[in-house]
Amino acid sequence: MSSRSSSPSILSDNDSDLSSSLSEDVPEIIEGEFIPYDENLEPVATQEEAAAFEENSVREEEERVMFQRRFAGEVETNTWCKCSQCSTEAVTKAEEYVCCKEIDRVGEVMSQVDLEDQCITLHPGFRDVCLNRWVLEIASLALKTKAGKSYRTLFSQGLKSESE
Repeated sequence: MSSRSSSPSILSDNDSDLSSSLSEDVPEIIEGEFIPYDENLEPVATQEEAAAFEENSVREEEERVMFQRRFAGEVETNTWCKCSQCSTEAVTKAEEYVCCKEIDRVGEVMSQVDLEDQCITLHPGFRDVCLNRWVLEIASLALKTKAGKSYRTLFSQGLKSESE
């Protein structure tokens, strides 16, 4: 039984016109009938959007390969580290093989304190914000791993990463 036929109409004339024009494109649903997903209703990317997506995908793949080569030791640290402070001792994943100078926002932040050519670790706020145990512990309350686990849970289990 359709709820439309049993309830009084509260649509104005304009609403009714809009409703009927919209329903012309939508097949009538018969109670109990399954209507499959219609791919034709999906929006189609413009040529510009498709080109931008493809360009971004190529760039991301190039970065992934570059990080993987660094992780595998195929590329020496001194060839990609521009700040002279990069260390790979505690690095556990390929995507962590990045120099602070490769991150656009770091340059902006460092220029605010007139240290454009220096490593982010030399920023006056770095130690307090990034290395302070209590700040990190509080921040971990709001953060989740890619698998949706709480960093706090991992820490309480004595784990440093999900892969352990």
